[in-house]
Amino acid sequence: MSKTHVFVDFDKTLFDPRAYERWLDEQLHKMGLSSKTHASFTESINDYHDVFSETPLMRFYHHAEHIQGVSEKPWDLMSGEIEKLIHQQHKDFCFPDAHELLRWLGKQGYDVRILSFGDGEFQRFKLMICPYLSQNRLPIHVIKQFKKDFLKDNFTETQGVLIDDRYPLDLPKGWTHIWLDRSKPIKTPKLDEKDIIRISSLTQAPEAIKKGS
Repeated sequence: MSKTHVFVDFDKTLFDPRAYERWLDEQLHKMGLSSKTHASFTESINDYHDVFSETPLMRFYHHAEHIQGVSEKPWDLMSGEIEKLIHQQHKDFCFPDAHELLRWLGKQGYDVRILSFGDGEFQRFKLMICPYLSQNRLPIHVIKQFKKDFLKDNFTETQGVLIDDRYPLDLPKGWTHIWLDRSKPIKTPKLDEKDIIRISSLTQAPEAIKKGS
């Protein structure tokens, strides 16, 4: 049975959270809403995370409490202000190789979906501010459980691949983990273990998908 589904992780796979956080720090400073220093948002971000899993490291981010703590303004207000600035400045926080991969996937006939761990409202906010994703309406699953359990519970009869920056994921039978490790450049996709193919750029994902199918 061939692979029919391609699930793609969001944070650190398609979306560069560090770029977004640095930009937001600058905007809060310009608006006079950064309570202490120019980097107070990024410097305090770890204070608003709870660890969900150590291996792989997965953390749950309390975004509303963080923005309130730094700006002293509620998320209900600031989310709209942030979105307005992003549109005015034509910002896109996706990695440069993300759009190319999604365009390629759109031509291949796979059932392509986004699979993201975290708070549903905040994840969908970040997805919405990514122009390509907001325009192309890919199905989105935002979950608060291990991805292996989500796939096991809901896609038992399905075979597919998951492109994700975290390792290990221990995906269920029939699923291939394409592990995106941007920290260690490699020339071509590498089969690290059975059903685990390592890549260092999303430009290598099409070849990895073909290998894993």
